[in-house]
Amino acid sequence: GEDEDWPYNADRGIFGKTIDGGINWVTRDFYWMPRSIFFVDEDNGWLVGSTNEVYPYYNGVVYKTIDGGNSWVNKFNGNDPSGFNGIYFLNQDTGWVVGEYGEIFVTQDGGTTWLDRSIENYSLTGVQFINDNFGWITGRGKFLITFDGGNNWLEREAPTDEILQSVCFVNEYVGWAVGGNIHRGEIWRTIDGGINWTNQFRGSHYLYSVRFIDENIGWVVGEDGVILKTIDGGITFINGDETELPNEFSLSQNYPNPFNPITNLKFQIQEFGFVSLKVYDVLGREIATLVNEEKPAGNYEVEFDGSDLSSGIYLYKIQTSNFVEVKKMILAK
Repeated sequence: GEDEDWPYNADRGIFGKTIDGGINWVTRDFYWMPRSIFFVDEDNGWLVGSTNEVYPYYNGVVYKTIDGGNSWVNKFNGNDPSGFNGIYFLNQDTGWVVGEYGEIFVTQDGGTTWLDRSIENYSLTGVQFINDNFGWITGRGKFLITFDGGNNWLEREAPTDEILQSVCFVNEYVGWAVGGNIHRGEIWRTIDGGINWTNQFRGSHYLYSVRFIDENIGWVVGEDGVILKTIDGGITFINGDETELPNEFSLSQNYPNPFNPITNLKFQIQEFGFVSLKVYDVLGREIATLVNEEKPAGNYEVEFDGSDLSSGIYLYKIQTSNFVEVKKMILAK
């Protein structure tokens, strides 16, 4: 089924695990609704969601694994009617879960006991803490911050009136939030703790979760198996799709073209190797580096933002050990 505001799969959920950086995945089906996942190391992790297949916002569960996802045990023994949407653990003992009707529960003993810190009149989707006191929560058009471990929450202006599905901060100031609606997904970035936000990405797929390991490298996942990766703090996001491996190298014409200010560049590579994709002006001066890393064979799409550039003709060039191609694109403001 599909809710008008929040897509979900009413038949089953899937847990996926990779040990090669996302090139291959081993999946397991669940006959309940997992909504968020968090691992503190390769063995110890958590899944939250709902056991109700008809009404996915009810019957919240918190499952824990200590063997890398091979087996799961429900660690929430409360009588909460709401499905849980978000989870975050600082370590194996201290963590938080949030739910559809303002539920906030915290544990300090690895899920054996949970303290209720719920708030009224909120629909909560994602949660993250960077220490015992400093944390954030996202919701439907809401962004909340706490400085005292969740005893009190301050509401700050959200970057959108749509659903904010997930949040990730790498320190007290720099963070990202994802969300949108069933027609599009968006990524926002803040460098002042959530006071101001900048939109970094808009796409046609709804986005569910964001994780960064530092100020540059991060991932976003969404519907239809979309996985976006950035290595430059969100200036560009790369969407890799290895479901059908190409039998040649190619660089497609950007679309839309002309564009203002965002366009998409598609390319495919036949074999594993180092890939460079750069943008130049007509004088040959380098404007931006969109890809500069080793990548497996696959089909890829990169978004380029020309907001800071003047109207005119630009060139984009892909180069591998076996392939070089250059194409023109037009920025028309």
